Amino acid sequence: MMQVMKLLFFFAVSVFSLDSIGFRPWMNANQPIADRVKALMAVMTPDEKAMQLNYECAGNLADGWNASSWQGTSIGVVGIECSGYPSGANMSERISFVREYQLGALKYSRLGIPVTFTIETSHCGAAGGTIFPMGVTQGASWNVSLVSEVQATIALEARAWGGDRGLSPEINVVTDPRFGRTEENFGEEPLLVSRMAEAAVIALQGGRAMPTEYLPDPTSGIVAEAKHCCVYGYSGLDGGAADVSEKTLHDVYLKPWRAFIRAGGRGMMMSVSIQAVSPKRPSQAPFFAVFHSFHTHPTTNKHH
Repeated sequence: MMQVMKLLFFFAVSVFSLDSIGFRPWMNANQPIADRVKALMAVMTPDEKAMQLNYECAGNLADGWNASSWQGTSIGVVGIECSGYPSGANMSERISFVREYQLGALKYSRLGIPVTFTIETSHCGAAGGTIFPMGVTQGASWNVSLVSEVQATIALEARAWGGDRGLSPEINVVTDPRFGRTEENFGEEPLLVSRMAEAAVIALQGGRAMPTEYLPDPTSGIVAEAKHCCVYGYSGLDGGAADVSEKTLHDVYLKPWRAFIRAGGRGMMMSVSIQAVSPKRPSQAPFFAVFHSFHTHPTTNKHH
């Protein structure tokens, strides 16, 4: 089964050749990522930047790329985990759908920015794929090696299905049993959740990602987008306020996020709650400076 999925994946990515697109300096894989990003950002219009923040469910796109309203700007994210997938459950049809949209983005949008295809990957990587226990059961195993194997399999199946970004792991520390999504989390102990977070991101992405690379293994790994930053469900409510001290915030709730970032995690999904005195908006520099310090000082305070 794994060999079949690998073959399907290589078939899917083999069509994404850039030869027919023409020269665009941000497409040059031999250049540093920072230089490529700078070159791309310099020529993007406000509309193109805004569309990179746009998300659309695949189930709404049955009419194909040619019917899309974003042909010129492309679109940032297409969720192939959404219900109503236009191509049914057949994996080859799903890959054809991803192929069409990716080719459309690369060939016909002005800048040729690829689409990201997301999948819910907390305990499964593909429709018809392997269904593993939810996060709370994985955490209860206290078996980091087993969780690593589970997450690597999820990543491979997600890649075979056409996804490149997984909406997992869920690495909140559960401190209120009234919250209705506790089954997604690894547990209530910060050190346990941190170890599981580290194992999950390394397995999902195919290795420990360094700051200068995108993914250690892009053939079978996917971007790990952990959720939901950072004191989600504290009051037992979805989006409820989290009135916690700075010490508790760092010693309990941010501990798994520190482990995730230092392991090379590539994505973070924000919750909608307010934490202490810092709303989670990019304009709140002191709050996000915490995460910058996690990434730029990976060897300091590792046990704190």
